[in-house]
Formats: sequence, C-alpha cells, structure tokens
Amino acid sequence: MQINSTQLKQLIEASLFVLAKPMTIQALKETVLTDFSVSRSRIKAVLDELQQDYQERGVQLVKVAGDIVFKLKKYLALFYSLYGMKKPLSILVQPWKP
Repeated sequence: MQINSTQLKQLIEASLFVLAKPMTIQALKETVLTDFSVSRSRIKAVLDELQQDYQERGVQLVKVAGDIVFKLKKYLALFYSLYGMKKPLSILVQPWKP
C-alpha cells in the first residue's frame, strides 16, 4: 500500500510519541509501517526532517545506541527535577544522525 510523504511523516512522528520507547528503522518498518511500501532511505529522510522540525523545541529526536526516540533537552530535564518530579526524565543524548 502507498502512503504520501505528509502521512508518512505524521505516522512516524505519532508512533514515536505513542510508543514512548526507542525504535529502530527496522522496527518501524515491521510494526507501524508494515502495510506500506516504504524504503529505509525514505524513512531516514523523514527522520531527518523530524529532527530539524524539533531542533528548537523542548523535545528532540535523538539516536541512542542505534534506536530513535524523542527526549527532553537536558536543561529541561534538570528544570523539572528541581520541582520534585519523581519519574526520571529522558535527557538529550545526541542529535539524530543517519
């Protein structure tokens, strides 16, 4: 099945938020994208776009040990910890680089 670029970007973005866990490109292909004909290079291009979209926001798309995940910027995690949030917050490790 085909999916247009806007829909693909929205699906990947929503999936990374909803799943709330690190995902590889292969895992995305085998789960949320399993019904679509989408190449690895097209997924990487979408992830690059999302990384750019989120660069100036409080959360950023990052790559951690080969997995892709949204994380809080480090200074925001520290800010929230000052207000007694008990659940550990994810912090920025490194920008997504394909």
